Amino acid sequence: MKESSLRVVVAITEAYPSLLATLCNVSPEFRQERFRSLAMLGLQAEGGAAFLQRPFSFAASESGVIDGRVPLGPIDFTIILNEAVPRLHEALKATPPRLRAERLRSLATIGVQIESGRIAVQPTREPVFEQAMPQPPLHMSL
Repeated sequence: MKESSLRVVVAITEAYPSLLATLCNVSPEFRQERFRSLAMLGLQAEGGAAFLQRPFSFAASESGVIDGRVPLGPIDFTIILNEAVPRLHEALKATPPRLRAERLRSLATIGVQIESGRIAVQPTREPVFEQAMPQPPLHMSL
């Protein structure tokens, strides 16, 4: 593994029901990529990105229940982050190693909530500067 790559072991448990339900429907070979895309969506939302339409969703359900059943057991996998996803890589590099898995789970959970339509993200409002009224020129007479 390159010096600039980050390796994070992530466990998704029933503490994250919507994330667990979403990822248990994804085949193991694609879970890492799906998880990375959800985390990127969460990171974009944190940065104030606007989503005008609800993104396409692979989410199983809002409650975490799939076809009337709750997914079995936790899902464990390793995420490798490198310069291929620069914003996510930089955000995780700035996070202490012991907190990286939790940060990724949080970002991915935000991503699932956006996909399911449970939360909407709007851009932060830019400050509006009022334009000062032009002052009439001063005329001096002697």
